[in-house]
Amino acid sequence: MHYSRSYNAHLVKWHSVLVALLVGFAIAYVWQQNQGAQHAFSIRELEEKRAALSGDIRDLNWQLSKVRSLAEVASRAEKLSLQAPEEVTYVHLGFSTVAAYGSPLSP
Repeated sequence: MHYSRSYNAHLVKWHSVLVALLVGFAIAYVWQQNQGAQHAFSIRELEEKRAALSGDIRDLNWQLSKVRSLAEVASRAEKLSLQAPEEVTYVHLGFSTVAAYGSPLSP
């Protein structure tokens, strides 16, 4: 069977279009895989930063609780030459209680 020259040219065009589509899909696939890999790496980096920050937060909370401890407050009061009050009285105002030193409002 012998095909005409125009039929062969038409077939070559379709083959060219199919090859171009195949190459285009291959490029799009590689690009998509590359984008996925980049996102995976950025997610891993963010998780590592989150872990480091949670460790920093834990350390800062530890330091905060250490600074707020009674022993640390007493040590700072001693460094500032503060004296302990001789008598502490409490003032009751509604639902709250306030410590007052030498207050005429104390009960």
